[in-house]
Amino acid sequence: MVHQWGPAQCRVYHFNCRNTPAHDKFLVHGLWPSNFSDPQPRDCVLSSPQDQVLDMKKLPKNLVKKLSISWRSLIGDDEAFWISQWRSHGTCSFPKFGQAKYFWLANSLWENMDLFDMLKKEGIEPKPSKMYYQTDIIQAIKKHHFEGQVAIKPEFHCRGSELLEIRLCINHDGIDYINCTSGAATYGNKLCGQKFEWFI
Repeated sequence: MVHQWGPAQCRVYHFNCRNTPAHDKFLVHGLWPSNFSDPQPRDCVLSSPQDQVLDMKKLPKNLVKKLSISWRSLIGDDEAFWISQWRSHGTCSFPKFGQAKYFWLANSLWENMDLFDMLKKEGIEPKPSKMYYQTDIIQAIKKHHFEGQVAIKPEFHCRGSELLEIRLCINHDGIDYINCTSGAATYGNKLCGQKFEWFI
């Protein structure tokens, strides 16, 4: 599950962000299936052609309303973003997760993991010229979501020293969080160092 920090995405990639990025929440970038033989499969070809392309009519209206908050596009039309994400990543979760189930899962994970709020409660907020340690952020997440459980190792992705994304991994059933192990970088970003900047 990829949680993106909108202000950084717009700044770092020089996106023409026509939708103002939220300054008080991470947004869903995607729910990206992976496996050990291919850490980040993409554009999986389905035996059922009707499921290859996202059919917006399969998504209930109440889900679409939720996705317009949790998984909104920074640069354009939300539906176009969801269609792209289903084609690139969602198809690789099929048939275990059909179209509606895939998007319900992503939204549910987002609703139950308010990263911004968790970090704010621990005094970790986006500030210019401030460096944060991965260990402090992991501890904040553990305190507010995994208290009494085995610590879960997320991945932090940066461009240079600036935080772009926090990735939290779940098992293939979409139920339990697990350690992230792929280390797959995307779009020119890379795993962050032990400390990094996070600002608006």
